Amino acid sequence: MKKYLVFTTLTMFIAVLFIACSKDSDDSDRYPQLNKESFSLSSLLPDTLYSVNKKDYTLERMVILSRTDNSTLGELKFSSNPVDIVVGGNKIGSVSYHNGKVSAIDIPDLCSITLIGDILNKKCAYKIQAYAKASSSPYYIIIFAMDGAPVGITIK
Repeated sequence: MKKYLVFTTLTMFIAVLFIACSKDSDDSDRYPQLNKESFSLSSLLPDTLYSVNKKDYTLERMVILSRTDNSTLGELKFSSNPVDIVVGGNKIGSVSYHNGKVSAIDIPDLCSITLIGDILNKKCAYKIQAYAKASSSPYYIIIFAMDGAPVGITIK
C-alpha cells in the first residue's frame, strides 16, 4: 500500500510539473520576437531592430506621444502609399514604402528608421539613427511590429 501511495504521488507530481512547464507554442508564434522593445536616442550611434527568430514582420502603425505628459499627439496606420506624419497640423516627418512594406520613416527632429533588409541572418532589419536634436524633441514614438499580434517598440 505504501509503494502504491508513493508511486501515485510521484506520478501526480511529474504530471503537474509537465503541465506547468509546457508552453503553448501557438501563442508564442503569434508575436514577433525582436531584439529590443525600446531604443534610446541619447546617442548618435545607429542601432538596429531585427527579428531574433528569423521570422519576417511588418511595421503596422505608429503612435506619437508627448515627452512631457505621455499624451497621444497623433497616430498613423501604415499602408502602402507615401504619407506625411502630421502632428497638430504641422508636418513633422514622412513615411515611404517599397513593395508594400515600410522602407523609411524620417522624422527630422527625432530619428530616421530605414529598412536594411535581411542582414547577417537577421530577418527584416531596420536601422534606427538619431538626429542631433533628438534628445530635445518634444515627442517620442511607439511603432507596432506585427506577425499575427502587435508588439510595441518605443523609440525615445
